[in-house]
Amino acid sequence: MSKNKNGTKKKEYFCHRDGFYNEFKNRKKNLKSQGSNKINGSCPSMIKYKQENGVVLVKFIRSHIGYDENIGRLNLKKDERAEIAGKLKSGVPLDVIRDHASNIH
Repeated sequence: MSKNKNGTKKKEYFCHRDGFYNEFKNRKKNLKSQGSNKINGSCPSMIKYKQENGVVLVKFIRSHIGYDENIGRLNLKKDERAEIAGKLKSGVPLDVIRDHASNIH
């Protein structure tokens, strides 16, 4: 969180899929098999937080636009991925799993 000289605190979070893929010529690691998470466009989803003079202001845009929800693109921990794999094996419908995973993040 950044803090300026008059004590105002600010923090911004943006969708991890927002933006354009930058290709690196001298890449040391291979690009993952799924390709980049970037959508080569803009996603309006974001959270902006500002605290000033004891007042907290939050701007929140929930809508994700420009891509489909895809469980494989979520930043999940190993145990969360294992839980999803177990649900898939036991026949839980993909829509139910997707809704639950979206609520985590």
